[in-house]
Amino acid sequence: MLYDHLPYKLNTDDYERVCQIPKKKGANFRDLPGVLVKGRKVEWDPTVERVLLTSDGVEFTVKE
Repeated sequence: MLYDHLPYKLNTDDYERVCQIPKKKGANFRDLPGVLVKGRKVEWDPTVERVLLTSDGVEFTVKE
């Protein structure tokens, strides 16, 4: 547990992105549904429907 950690307040879009990450140890954006990991390369799976953010209706994208 972190006692000296003061996180920044997230805006609505970033909060929705964070909520999509599975709740398990070591989880990150690579665990999202529709993300393919091939070695060090990460890409979207074209067969999975894209998720839209509710705040402004834009496509959910992975920030690098």
